[in-house]
Amino acid sequence: MLPALLLLLPFLCHKTVAQSTEQPSVQFEPLKQSDFIKAQAYLKWLINNRTENGTTSFNAGFIRLAFHDCVGGCDGCLNIRNPSNAGLNFYKTPLDLMYKEFIFPMMSRADWYALAGYTAVEVAAKQTSCTGRVCVPPMNFKWGRKDCLNESRLFRQFPGSNSDPRETIRRTFRMNLLEITALMGAHTLGKNHGLGISWVKNETSFDNQYYKDMINSTLAWRKGARPGVDINIWSHGKTGSNVMLTSDFFMGFDVGTGFIGCNNNPIANCDKSSTFSAVRPCFVFQVILTFHSASMIVLIGNNFSYIRVTL
Repeated sequence: MLPALLLLLPFLCHKTVAQSTEQPSVQFEPLKQSDFIKAQAYLKWLINNRTENGTTSFNAGFIRLAFHDCVGGCDGCLNIRNPSNAGLNFYKTPLDLMYKEFIFPMMSRADWYALAGYTAVEVAAKQTSCTGRVCVPPMNFKWGRKDCLNESRLFRQFPGSNSDPRETIRRTFRMNLLEITALMGAHTLGKNHGLGISWVKNETSFDNQYYKDMINSTLAWRKGARPGVDINIWSHGKTGSNVMLTSDFFMGFDVGTGFIGCNNNPIANCDKSSTFSAVRPCFVFQVILTFHSASMIVLIGNNFSYIRVTL
């Protein structure tokens, strides 16, 4: 079950933040355990009491927000004018209001965003059905991230929906293929923002359904354009059909090779990708996916240069 591999996760992905973008004027006191508990209580209230369109909890949104903030360094900079950040203002606004009213000056805004993702992972993992097994990885929160000066000046590049995301993630966070595969497993939560459709049938369960569907030969996935959408969508004909993006399918298959028929039923017609061997254990062992995906999201939250205290 790969227990040794799961325990040998890298501790941090250091990403130097340019000095000119940091907030130099605020000096935060050491983060107290009582303040950490208080901050998490506010976040858990948001997660448990707010929904998007009355259906999806804030879990997936907070995880996506934390990931986007840490591309280029976790610095509290989310430029909502960047198309890649579309939809994040829905989650950013209540976070910023709560930060201003209750959290500042306990921690930086960058720490607050990272803690939102950290807490969302913790809540989602605890809700996963894996009785008698460890669903929640060891989670230590590290603080000390520095806020940027002007978020509106930053336009960071994110993996595209039609492209292979693996190299971008590897280069940005220094992850190996298994870690990248586990990170993408977070798509089991929430909806695709551009489409409003979930990747899996039960979008609130932090499990391995994302990968089970990807390599399920009975689903006969097919790629095609949808009216008003500028990305190619993979779908199947089953009732209550979920969707996947080309960037998702790169995790299991070389869908960019251009083979005849590869766009129809990739399981049968496409070569397996370099990460397919990592997808298989995620398919077989639900606990591995849950444990490892959660660890990777927490790892991204530690992608910064100024670590002070571990709680």
